[in-house]
Amino acid sequence: MSFNFGPVRLIIFIVCVLTFWAFKGFENTVPGEEDTVIELGSEWVWPLIMFFVGAIAVSFIDHYIGTLERQNIRLVYLIGGAILMVGAIVLLNKAKAAHALVS
Repeated sequence: MSFNFGPVRLIIFIVCVLTFWAFKGFENTVPGEEDTVIELGSEWVWPLIMFFVGAIAVSFIDHYIGTLERQNIRLVYLIGGAILMVGAIVLLNKAKAAHALVS
């Protein structure tokens, strides 16, 4: 496994981070009743970690296997990273919706 920090890969990573920002992933609070604010705490940290691990897998990781005929299994990391990022967004939105209903 190796990391490739080329300019295109950096742009892919920045687009992933901006996508997380567009889905309001950096906001760890939800509005409560009567102008109060509820913090999500650890329910916000785990989706954040999941998303950034997925973004790193999608953008920076190269993995070659084999000695004679080397093959790149980057597709596995692309699929796994995309699943992690989508799962993180779903988990975060579910946590925010659950806290919004409780308040």
